[in-house]
Amino acid sequence: MAAANQNIYIEAGDDWSRTMTISDADGAIDISAWTFSGGVQSRLGDGNVTQFSWTKLPSTGKIVVRLTAAQTAALNGQQAFYDWHSTVNGVKSRLAEGIVTISREVR
Repeated sequence: MAAANQNIYIEAGDDWSRTMTISDADGAIDISAWTFSGGVQSRLGDGNVTQFSWTKLPSTGKIVVRLTAAQTAALNGQQAFYDWHSTVNGVKSRLAEGIVTISREVR
């Protein structure tokens, strides 16, 4: 399955979160055994990746992806790239990817 291409908007210096539901034709999937990872970086391949934190609500299929205010303040530039991955039964798949638009703080 191809990853969803979804661009996101982050206000630098603010906490950021997004809730997603993993589901199929029968509804929400129990994600108890799943792990999630992903990060955002200003320049692809530069090695400087800010990691998202993840909270699972297993029986509902919901996951909450977060960056703290300190993490969003440290993002460089006005545009970055992200991707999110899931791993289940040893198989890693990309869930989503896209461009991050960063609204800079006035200091």
